[in-house]
Amino acid sequence: MKVQAAVLNLFPNLHVTIEEQGASFLAASGEGCESLSELKSLISQERILDSARRVLRRSAKGESVVFYLNKQVATVKHLSFSEPEGESPLGPIAVAIESDRLEEVIDWLAPRTPGPQSRRGTSKDIKSSARTIPGKIRRARSR
Repeated sequence: MKVQAAVLNLFPNLHVTIEEQGASFLAASGEGCESLSELKSLISQERILDSARRVLRRSAKGESVVFYLNKQVATVKHLSFSEPEGESPLGPIAVAIESDRLEEVIDWLAPRTPGPQSRRGTSKDIKSSARTIPGKIRRARSR
């Protein structure tokens, strides 16, 4: 199944199920930073830290963030943020992340890039603090 392969390209550590809710949906769930490690790696490899950080911060509400990824791009193990509707004929992959320390999860996934006024810790500091972040992916789902 191509949709399952696309989701597992971005989230290889998730448990995948098929749910029936009028139509069939692929749902995937996981807990902890390891469930997001490939997403973090792709954000860094594709050099989209600033864009990813903007999308995640803009989409955060309370203790959760919901964002959308292009399904076609995910099939070739790349990352492209998407709108919930209209950008792709196949529809996007909807991703929901929940954590009582969501800001730390966002900082770990897409750390601030160094700029003239930004002097946060080193990437080593960010990695070590990220290992203790409790959180889970509630769902990465797609039709």
